Amino acid sequence: MIQAVAHISDQPIRYVINTHWHVDHHSGNEAYKEMYGDDVVFISHHETRTDIPVLGEQQFADVAPYREMPIQMATDAIAAGIDSHDRPLSDEQLADIEEFHTGQVEYAARDGSRFELANLTYEKSVTLHGEPHTVEIFFLYPAHTNSDSIVYRREQEVLMIGDLLTQPILWAWSSYPASYIQTLKALEKLPAKKIVIGHGAPVLENKDYLVQVRRFLEVIVDYSTRSFESRLSEAAAIENAATLSDIQDFRRAFVTAEQDGMFDQMVGWAVSRSYLELSDDSAGPHPGF
Repeated sequence: MIQAVAHISDQPIRYVINTHWHVDHHSGNEAYKEMYGDDVVFISHHETRTDIPVLGEQQFADVAPYREMPIQMATDAIAAGIDSHDRPLSDEQLADIEEFHTGQVEYAARDGSRFELANLTYEKSVTLHGEPHTVEIFFLYPAHTNSDSIVYRREQEVLMIGDLLTQPILWAWSSYPASYIQTLKALEKLPAKKIVIGHGAPVLENKDYLVQVRRFLEVIVDYSTRSFESRLSEAAAIENAATLSDIQDFRRAFVTAEQDGMFDQMVGWAVSRSYLELSDDSAGPHPGF
């Protein structure tokens, strides 16, 4: 990211926004700290800052078995000398992959996390007034996590929303489906020519996928509510979801036939988290911005 910014600007990076507590969205903070020292300001919702040393620490330990995967992918790419479209890698691409490989080896060797926490936090919103642009950062409702930051360049109509949208599926394992819907409805109303998402595209040119996700979650929440109120167990509700056309009609909208398991995983997470919202008031919506 630091190198990519250097290609388009000779100005130092002064602000880094952590959208939520998941490790892949803040564990790179230290690189900015090493490069820019105390001149860089890390920004997050205050709950994100609180959760990183607890939930982030646990996630860091949980993903330890997977840290060898990117190393192997980089090793294979260097050995093959071609990209995913069978085109020869340039010297610059190879150098980037080799640097990535070195960094991943160092990361995998860690015996503990060293998280650089935000030194500027907010509860509802904060605005950075720069020249010539301003950047709005705000929280709506619990959605992908309990404290997702949304970044908006209003005059350019550009939304940057972290993992509120991911492709091909939603990583809904820590989500709040009912209030997720409220968040997406609010985003639908904002003018946006481009939406930068956490994983996938990475830039959406319209709101079609956002609307698809919102409609999927509405079906999930409605089904989960009816199941919960009829005292169906969570496990049975997840199992029954595989037979319901209202839910299964979304399958090909999200995944190909080769990715079926990912859709089932998403449904399971979403139903499970809906049950959590229904059984625990603390997991419910908390109006923000």
